Order: sequence, then structure tokens, then C-alpha cells
Amino acid sequence: MRCVSDKPWVTIAETSELTLALAGMGNIEQAGIVFNWICDRRYNDGSYWCGFTCPDLIIWPEDKITWTNAVALIAADAIYNLTPASVLFSHRFWATSELSPFVDS
Repeated sequence: MRCVSDKPWVTIAETSELTLALAGMGNIEQAGIVFNWICDRRYNDGSYWCGFTCPDLIIWPEDKITWTNAVALIAADAIYNLTPASVLFSHRFWATSELSPFVDS
């Protein structure tokens, strides 16, 4: 997801948030496609880049940010059902859960 119009760069966090929203709505295939665009944008230590410029794919900024890595992991979980927490953002889960009377629709 492109972040600012005057500086053409893509942020990993916002793109992960988009995939999380898509997965939450049940659009798992679309979420997987978008996540695949960013899943290899990582440093050698496995942490995700903050972002990169377009079209030259230069890492920018070069920060290693915890929330970027957190949302990328949460998005991967929502798409690939890696942990029991993968359903936290799933509309279908909350609509059919025994907890649904406690959740506003």
C-alpha cells in the first residue's frame, strides 16, 4: 500500500493491515495475493522492512519497527491459520461464536 503521494513508497505495516482486513472479511485468496507482494521484504535477521521506494525497491526508511513486524505476523496468522488467534479479526468467527451475544454487530 502506497503511503504518501509526494514520496512514492510502500509500507509493510499498512499493506499488512490491508491483508488483515481482507482476511477478516473472508477474502482469504485476495489477502494471500497482497501478502505475497510483501512477505519477502525482510532483512537477513528475518525482520520486515519498514517500507520501500517505488519503482526502484530501495529499503526506506531503514528502520526496524516492532509494530511493522507485529502486524505482518498477525496478518500471516489470519491468512494461514497458524495459531488459534488467527480468528481474532474474522467476521465469520465472531458472527457464529458462542460469544456473539456479547459482541455488537
